[in-house]
Amino acid sequence: MANVTFPRDTTNDIDNTKVAKPEYLYAYKDPNAGTPLYGWTQGNVDLYTRSATPVVGMPLYDSTGVATGDTIYQVNQDGTWDLPPVTLTINPIPSDAIVTFNTAGTVSGNSIIVPYNTTVSYSVSHSSLETQNKSITVKSDITETVTLSYASGTVLFESSNAGTHSVTPLVPTDVNIICVGGGGGGCAGYVTNGSGYQNATAAGGGGSGGYSNQNVTIPAEQINIIVGKGGTGASGGYNRDGGNWSATAGGSSSVSNLVSAAGGTGASVGTSYSSVTKNVSASVGNGSSGSGTTSNGNNGSRDSDSNMYTVETGSYGAGGVSVYNNYGKGGNAQATVKTVDVLTLFGDNGGSGYIKITVI
Repeated sequence: MANVTFPRDTTNDIDNTKVAKPEYLYAYKDPNAGTPLYGWTQGNVDLYTRSATPVVGMPLYDSTGVATGDTIYQVNQDGTWDLPPVTLTINPIPSDAIVTFNTAGTVSGNSIIVPYNTTVSYSVSHSSLETQNKSITVKSDITETVTLSYASGTVLFESSNAGTHSVTPLVPTDVNIICVGGGGGGCAGYVTNGSGYQNATAAGGGGSGGYSNQNVTIPAEQINIIVGKGGTGASGGYNRDGGNWSATAGGSSSVSNLVSAAGGTGASVGTSYSSVTKNVSASVGNGSSGSGTTSNGNNGSRDSDSNMYTVETGSYGAGGVSVYNNYGKGGNAQATVKTVDVLTLFGDNGGSGYIKITVI
């Protein structure tokens, strides 16, 4: 531990004696108490006692006579004295971060004991976070909390796999979240009277999912994530008998209760046949867009057609266009018939949603 010695200087010796004892730097009357203060230097710090003779446990004062809370820890054989050693404890966040002390001292776990007024250099590191290098001059027992952080641009989560997921950040973190809802399914149908009169077709595209792009702070706890599933497409047709088909909507995507984007709706088709007039008809409802805080999705298109039995009859409905990198696109649909031959008939599934969480 650090101690202090001074050359004898009777000029500053208040009692002007030549007794062999450690020398104070100077002495003067404390304006508050009217009693002498004897100045000593410990490292770069001046401390004062009310006696020229140091004794273990003696309280120490600043230059105005106010007690610092420190006491003399030990008196050495040569008459010099030491302050109590001090302890620096590092409280790392996350708690499994590694604390490394680069200054000599007595180390126990995340604590180090050093002489008074020692500047301690240390680092806190974690395999997933940025290392922090710090230093502090220690004059009392203290605890320092050091919170690590992710490097900017770190991707904490990214997926277009529909379903439930989770991520648990190690520390509270400011992030950008991109969230896209699933696309609605496409739907197509047809009907034919089967006796040389007419065919009818209809096709509708599903709506695309909404899009949200937001900056938020996420806590250091499990973050529940849902990537919306694309809606299931539908298609069908009958000879003479009418029918109705509906595709399902795309699922909403969300990151806990922080950010969400709705899925697009699915398209629907209805067909009919009149046994009296022998006429057939088809109607279609296209899928509508899902909502998002940054942008809504796009509606699907719709188409219907009827024609002579022997003439090719076809309809095509395009799915709503994705508003972000082709995620959450609406499903396409098409129906083409001629006489009783079905040339094309499909209602595609919508595209799945997407979520990406990036450290700002």
